[in-house]
Parts: sequence; structure tokens; C-alpha cells
Amino acid sequence: MPHLFHLWVYLETTPLLGLAGIIGVKSGFTTAAGGCDVLGVVRPVDGHPVLLLAAVTGQTGPVVLAQAGLHGLALVNAMSSVVSVTPVLATGRVAAHVSEAGATVDARTAGSVSLVTWPGVRAGRVFHRAPHLTDQARRGSRIGTMVVTLGDQRVSVPVRLDEDVPQPTLLQRLF
Repeated sequence: MPHLFHLWVYLETTPLLGLAGIIGVKSGFTTAAGGCDVLGVVRPVDGHPVLLLAAVTGQTGPVVLAQAGLHGLALVNAMSSVVSVTPVLATGRVAAHVSEAGATVDARTAGSVSLVTWPGVRAGRVFHRAPHLTDQARRGSRIGTMVVTLGDQRVSVPVRLDEDVPQPTLLQRLF
């Protein structure tokens, strides 16, 4: 008969759970790491709820878990003052140029994007062309998508033509 082994894991939440908006996560102590705490706190940032995380290790003394939690809370409070919701793409920004019959037509973003940002980070912007763009495209046609990313934030915005794509002349069609 096989032996069944049970592994019991004791999870200790942060001692500050429920205080000052703290929703979790985990605290602990080992001789090597000292008192440690990982805090999760939801703070309003420009009217949007944002989850902020802080991790503290290496605390020593008689109340290491409380000390680690308080230091983590201080980190979150410092972070919340520099995190913001920032516009990173404006409506009407030229995102592409479509050339046909010797003329070029601009294509612009049909929406704006604002993301949670902090100092030193940059959002990425990549234009993805629609697969079947033809010379029959008319003003307002969606010719692609601008994808804006920052961390795990990802927003797609349609890109539309400002004008009809010019039709090739008879001479251009012959040659």
C-alpha cells in the first residue's frame, strides 16, 4: 500500500492586513532573510484604482514582521505620489502614410490612450497594417491599428484614412 504524505504550509498574511488600504499579501521570517513582508495596496491614482506592491526583507529586532510591514507601507505611500495616469497617445495623431498613384494620404488614430505610468518608463507604440489594404480604400476606412503597451497594459486604437486613396490614372494603370 503506498504511503500518502501531506505537506502543510502555513501562510501568514501581513500583520497590517486591513489597515491603511492593505489587502495582503504575505509576511514571514527566517534567520537568513530576517523579517519580510510583501504588501498589496489599492490606491486611487487619478481616479483609477491601482494595485501597488511593495516587498521588504532583512528586518531585525523584536517586532520584525510589524517593522517590515510598516516599511512596506512607507514604500507604497511614496510610490503612490509618483504613479499617475498619463496620456500616451492622442486622437488624430498621424500613425501611417498610404501612398498610391504618386500621392500620399495620412492615416490617423481614431482614439486616445492613457496608461498608468511612473517616472522613467516609456510606452511602446507599434502600427499594425490591415491585411487587405487596397487602392479602393476611402476616407474613414480602417487601415490598421496602433497598439500601445506598457508593462502588462495593452490598448489597441483604430487607424483611419484622412482622405480617399487616390486612384491610379489610366496611364499609370497601363505602365
